[in-house]
Amino acid sequence: MAGPAAKLAPLTSLRFFAAAAIVVHHLRGSFGIPREFGLPFLFDQAVSFFFVLSGFILAYVYGELADARERRRFLRARFARIWPAHAAAFAIGWLLLGAAFAPQRGASLLGHAALNLAMVHAWLPFQPVFFSFNAVSWSISTEFGFYLLFPLLAFRLRATWWWKLALAAGAVLALAGVAAALALPAKSVDAWSVTAPGLVYVHPLARVFEFVLGMCCTLAFPRLAARLHGRRALATALELAALAALLWITHEAAGIAHRAVRDGWTSEPLGIWLVHGGLACPAFAAVVLVFACQGGALSRVLSLPALQLLGEISFSLYLLHQIAIRWYELHRTAFDGVPHALQLAVFAVAILLLSHLVWSCVERPLRDRIAGRHGQRARPSRRALAELALFAALAGAVGFLAQRPAPAPAADAQELAARRARTPESVRDARFGDARILRAVTVERGADELRVALAWEPLGGAAADTLVAVHAVDAAGRIVAQADYRDADAGARGAVRVAERRIALPAATAVQHVAIALVPPGGAPLAVDRGARDWSGRRLLVPIP
Repeated sequence: MAGPAAKLAPLTSLRFFAAAAIVVHHLRGSFGIPREFGLPFLFDQAVSFFFVLSGFILAYVYGELADARERRRFLRARFARIWPAHAAAFAIGWLLLGAAFAPQRGASLLGHAALNLAMVHAWLPFQPVFFSFNAVSWSISTEFGFYLLFPLLAFRLRATWWWKLALAAGAVLALAGVAAALALPAKSVDAWSVTAPGLVYVHPLARVFEFVLGMCCTLAFPRLAARLHGRRALATALELAALAALLWITHEAAGIAHRAVRDGWTSEPLGIWLVHGGLACPAFAAVVLVFACQGGALSRVLSLPALQLLGEISFSLYLLHQIAIRWYELHRTAFDGVPHALQLAVFAVAILLLSHLVWSCVERPLRDRIAGRHGQRARPSRRALAELALFAALAGAVGFLAQRPAPAPAADAQELAARRARTPESVRDARFGDARILRAVTVERGADELRVALAWEPLGGAAADTLVAVHAVDAAGRIVAQADYRDADAGARGAVRVAERRIALPAATAVQHVAIALVPPGGAPLAVDRGARDWSGRRLLVPIP
């Protein structure tokens, strides 16, 4: 194994910015952020950066892995690098989301969980499998595939890089060709249908080109670093040029790929690969290579301790952020009345603190223990910790001073009439015990969610923290997803207020009704007086258009 490699500080910090791009990608549609925010930039292209960076770092640190002992040490170290945080995120998902974390049941649940924890779920091209539980973990499974291939890819890399890169490109073309020949759909139509993204977006063989490209960059790295040594202006100019090229291609990639597919230059499956990494990966490789030289002014900024710490926790941030967003969506109405900007600021602080906690208490110590590096745990500088603590304290104080959520405004007569006109007559004016009447309920189906609006009229018999259960259920009444909430203030008797909920639907799920129930504190669900019902008449079933 190669000797200890010098730390490439700018690349550590760049990991945080790539993770932040993925977070922004998944935040669209939440906290008042428009779904079209940032377009035509596709922030999920940052996953391609991670794959290129991973190939570069592994080839830089481990070299060619000349014997079996080095290969075993490598595989143990890489397992230790990704599995503890992945398992911690899996556990946190169950803790925060409960049944909403995994809608599968029985043997399907156990099978999906086993594949997920074994980090092989992205190897199977079935969307309910590779996006199961913590959906972003598909890339961890893909990365694990790279680790298993690395000893073969690294062997005599300097002499074999060209045909290994060509072979990786051939794998992409082959998988895209299979997807095109079979006319595979973009999304699953049932639990076991193969999808085009399952072959060209998440499968390790479809993304190994980016990984090998990163490995090949290490061959040019020593010579470029020597030429840039002591030439700050030139290095800074190259850093700016690499970033400019990256911004341009990530802005144009979707349009270029769309025109290529439209004009018949490439197939739709290959277009998916081009959009999400194929076109941008050369620019990512240039950024990695230039900033690894650490010669310019931007590299100096990226070497600041605070940014280093953010880079260190970026892996946990990547794994945890979508779970936190899903938790927010389940409790969205609890934050009504709080400005979106404040909600977003508190969310950012919370997810950074949780990421730091998982990194410092789970990811780093277990990585060192599994890899057998006791007593070699690198610690962030006191300055970086102080900066992060100050940031957390200031933002936490803002969150503490935030006002309680305000109740939803009363619906005016025109709005209520419009909602009632769209409400099925069988469920209109359903009464829940002596607590409330559901004057209107509308359900809209989106691409991956249900939007539910409930117009409640209080009758004075419900406690302020009554649970409103809002379930998406299948034909058998099983809960597929849910968006339950508690009312902070049901409003004055006779005043109709509208509560809006969004139910995020897992891929390839068949839902037939939205089921609604009222559960007073410490009690059983209240009886419903009309409409299709289950739970012994205590849950109202609203048909989905």
